[in-house]
Order: sequence, then structure tokens, then C-alpha cells
Amino acid sequence: MKNIGKIPLASKAGRLALVIIPLTLFVLSCTEPIDFSGKETDPYAVLQCTAKTDSTLNVRMTWSRFFLSNNVRPFTTIDDADLRITSNGVPLVLAGVDSGNYRFNYVVREGDTLEVRAAVPGYNKGVLNATTIVPARPALQVLEVKVDSSEGEYYSRKYIYSIKVKLEDPKEENYYAMSIDYARRSDTMYGTDVGWVKGKISCKDPLLLDPSLNVGNIVDDGGLSDNAEREFRFSDDKINGKSHVFTVQLSDEYYYSVDEQDDNIGKDIIDKIFQMRLTIVSISPELHRFMMSRDAANDAEGSFFSEPVQVICNVQNGIGCFGAQTSKSIVFPVQ
Repeated sequence: MKNIGKIPLASKAGRLALVIIPLTLFVLSCTEPIDFSGKETDPYAVLQCTAKTDSTLNVRMTWSRFFLSNNVRPFTTIDDADLRITSNGVPLVLAGVDSGNYRFNYVVREGDTLEVRAAVPGYNKGVLNATTIVPARPALQVLEVKVDSSEGEYYSRKYIYSIKVKLEDPKEENYYAMSIDYARRSDTMYGTDVGWVKGKISCKDPLLLDPSLNVGNIVDDGGLSDNAEREFRFSDDKINGKSHVFTVQLSDEYYYSVDEQDDNIGKDIIDKIFQMRLTIVSISPELHRFMMSRDAANDAEGSFFSEPVQVICNVQNGIGCFGAQTSKSIVFPVQ
């Protein structure tokens, strides 16, 4: 897999591909650099869609805004495009358009090949078009959960939850993102469950760690650190088409009162995590490249020493991303 990281702008003098589109994008380009002569400030048509398995299909269209503009108003939406989508060659029926959102009463399925074409009145750069294939649902199993605890300072106890999982990876190019939510048990007047909370996930597996995918994993004393993040992204470069067992971790710290400590009746474990939900998302290649370059552009924004970064798109004759993802969640108890 190619490292994305910082993607240099086209070297040809006088060319710049800087436009702003929704979804917090600062710099965006197509698969080829957008020509900019220094005079042209006409907007580009922007098409954004992430097709999610088991959800209805929605596409958003807006106009881009010139990057030197100080206009802070919402982006102008496109509501009059002739937008057509096919799934496996079969045309889908448009259900409605509202403020740039094109809704289709079609539930996305694994393996669908989706193609979009959008003709915008008065737009002279051509008909927008893109294709994506909805990835298969990840084959993931939770094999084992271990909990280690140790006394902390100042009336605290730290818990390390290690979750061993098994992933069956298909042979084609695959990209994944994993996250963990947890729920606590607390004996209060409001009941025993306090809802799901997003945790920070970490992984030390050398076959999955890649500095270009996980910014927190940097070279340190000849190895890779396992800084916890809200989402752990990885590719199947080193496990392609194989069954792979690896471990992810979540750390949690519980603070108890002086009275609870002095009573010594085990109240420090009342508020422990008792349930977890592990979610793995399979991401289409074009959506992965878009997300990675977008994050790199956001990281470079405002940094004096960083080079500008192009966000990689797959929408021809416009800008944006037409991609897909499929997720699987596993809920399991924690002893």
C-alpha cells in the first residue's frame, strides 16, 4: 500500500489546487490537479456520498468556494442537478431533493456496484461521475477478554482491558477502522446502566501498525508506540487474504472517595466497565484515500512549516468523494 502522508501539489509553476468544500475540507483536488491560473475563481461542483450498508442512499451536492474568499456563509447547495445512480446496472428512483441532499429509497447492500452521474445546469466542466463498490461485512470474532488492574495513586484504580480478536481478511485490497464503546454499571437512583461511552483504542501488532495510517504511532527507540486513539485504522497489506489474530486494548481509571477507601468494602469496583461494543468498519479504497488525505490536510492547516496537502477525490469533472463502507459491531460482557 502506498503511504499517503503529505501529498505535494503539482510542480508546474502557477498551478494551485486549493478550494474549500463542506465537511471541514480546506484543500481539495480531483485525482488530477485542478488547473488554477491565478484569475479563475469559478466554483466547482462538489459531490459527497458515503454509502453505508443497511442504510438508505443519500448524496449531497454543493458549490465549492474560492479559498481566498472571506465568505463565511454556508456553502451554496445544488438542488437542480440531473443526478442518476445505478446499483449493479439498475437505475435507482430519486425520492426527493432538499437543500442539496438527494435521497434515494434504496437500502445499500454488500457487494453493490454503485455508479453516479450528475449533470449540473450551466456547469461547463462536464458531467460529474464516480463509481464505488460496497465492501463485504468484516468477518471478526472476539476470542478472549482479559482485565488487569493495579492500584493507582490518590484513591484510584487503573484497568487494562485486552480484547483478542480474529479477522478473516479477503484477498482484495482492504482497509479497516476499529473503535470501542463501553458501558458502566453504577448502583445509583438512576439505574445500573449509564449509556455507551466512546473509548480510546490501542494496538501493538506490528503487522497492522503503519505510521501513515495512525498518526499517533510514531517511531520511538526503534519501535512503534501504541498511543490510544478514538479510532484505529489499518490495512491488510501484511495479512492479505489470511486469518489474523491480534489484540486491541482499552484503558480505564476509576476514582473513588476517601470514605469508600476507608470502608474497604469493594465499592471501588461498583463503577467498573461491565459491557463493551467493538465495531470494525470495512472502507472502500477511494473513501480510505479521501479520509487519509483529508486528515493530513487538516493537520497541515495553520502550520507554517507544513506543505499544502491535496485531498484525493474520485469524482470526475468535479470534486468530492463517492465511497462506501460496511460495519460490524460485537457486544460482549466484561467480568
